[in-house]
Amino acid sequence: FLSTAIDLIDFSPADRRAEVGIVIEQEYRRKGYAHEALTLLCRYAEQVLDLHQLYAYIIESNTPAQRLFASCGFKQTATLPEWAFINKKYGEGRRIFLMAPLHHHFQKKGLHEVKIVTRFWIIGIALAIFTILTLKIR
Repeated sequence: FLSTAIDLIDFSPADRRAEVGIVIEQEYRRKGYAHEALTLLCRYAEQVLDLHQLYAYIIESNTPAQRLFASCGFKQTATLPEWAFINKKYGEGRRIFLMAPLHHHFQKKGLHEVKIVTRFWIIGIALAIFTILTLKIR
């Protein structure tokens, strides 16, 4: 079972927004992969999908995820108390991190489309190879 992925979920073309979900296996954390993948996904969402907003729900205790999204230009916009049902009870809230509008973020960062697309393909191919190797080993 491979538990490393990044994806756009709850995609709304009419509203031009989507939720970001990301899971990184423990052994691959703190190596910059999540930051690179999130940066590429944001750029893809803006340039290819023409999205205006991306958002993420992050539980309050997940400070590494909060730092990751903040480092990629997301801002905390709300807290939803008792949003998470964990261990048969409501308790932990979720913080909403929002990036909108996307195009302002990338204009400030000065990221170039060719470089971003190249990185996106390289990471995609690397993840595909990693997935195939992992499935063969297990």
